[in-house]
Amino acid sequence: MNVVPYGTLNGYVRLNPDGSFNNIAAQINAKTADIIQFVNGENSGPNTILHSAAGFTGAAFPTVPYSFPALLQQQVGSAITSTGTWSSGRLSPICYSQPLSAAVGTYYFGDLDYYNLTNMRDVIVVSP
Repeated sequence: MNVVPYGTLNGYVRLNPDGSFNNIAAQINAKTADIIQFVNGENSGPNTILHSAAGFTGAAFPTVPYSFPALLQQQVGSAITSTGTWSSGRLSPICYSQPLSAAVGTYYFGDLDYYNLTNMRDVIVVSP
């Protein structure tokens, strides 16, 4: 867990160039030319744990408990927006989401199943 100007970030980490994952949540920085994808890197243990990334409306994390719109249960959208109409859907371990683009801005998102349990949330900050 990490506390930054956007609030508490938890559960999402960046993929390193060598394919490994960091272990401390941090804001995700991207450029408008980048293709953004989410991957469920949790591939250990006897049970399959599904993870997701679903956008929130506006410029803050919603209070808990939060009910995600039913539409976001599946992969939705091809662009990350602040309208809350994009989602990776639930991803199996080592499964990648659809490719997503994003305009300049700061975008808040969380996990469909773990946002209310562990505050699994993060922000993507996109610059030109």
